[in-house]
Amino acid sequence: MIIFFTRQLYVLVKAGIPLLRALQIIHLQLPETKFKASIGLIIQDIQEGKKLSEALSSAPRFFSLFYINMIKASEVSGNLTQALKEISTHLIQNRRIARQVQAAFMYPMFVLLIATLILSVLFIVVVPVFVRLFEDLGGNLPAATLFLIGISSFIQHCGWLFLISLLLVIATIFILSRQREGRLILNNIIWRIPIFGRILKIMEIGRFRKVIEVRSIPRFRKPYEARCEE
Repeated sequence: MIIFFTRQLYVLVKAGIPLLRALQIIHLQLPETKFKASIGLIIQDIQEGKKLSEALSSAPRFFSLFYINMIKASEVSGNLTQALKEISTHLIQNRRIARQVQAAFMYPMFVLLIATLILSVLFIVVVPVFVRLFEDLGGNLPAATLFLIGISSFIQHCGWLFLISLLLVIATIFILSRQREGRLILNNIIWRIPIFGRILKIMEIGRFRKVIEVRSIPRFRKPYEARCEE
């Protein structure tokens, strides 16, 4: 939705349509979602005299700091069209990288899910049958067998506790992801996860490099340099 909005806004502004009118046209094309409601509020802010970057700041859920700062830079340089083009390219690249990462993790996650289901069936159904068989035969069991029997007993008697804990973890992650401070906490935790955290770090480094490349473009760099000289 953000990519569609940015691309449409770029096309309309490039065609010479005023910003407010372009936003109104895009607003009419959007489906009834929270994003459309946010665009409606942004239109109201601009009608009240706010800049586009200030209006976008009221919807941090949809527009990142990178997006807002790029728009702010374009307001200083007077080149909104180029900024929208750069942002659109950046968002498309991010979406492609995200899809590649999702595809790379799809197979391992599927295998992990199947393995979890198989182990659950073994510990809940199969192992108890062998436990009764061992009890009838008598004798001492190896430590490894006793360990598996212990896991099976724990799952059968405390499996509900594990499920409740899992649901609480999922609910906590969902609540934290809705808040800015919560997302920072989640990122610190996720980045410490082996392999997965490293991949996310590589993705963020790539995004950071993109920001540096954009800031180094003369049409965006000169306004910042002028402001610093002032």
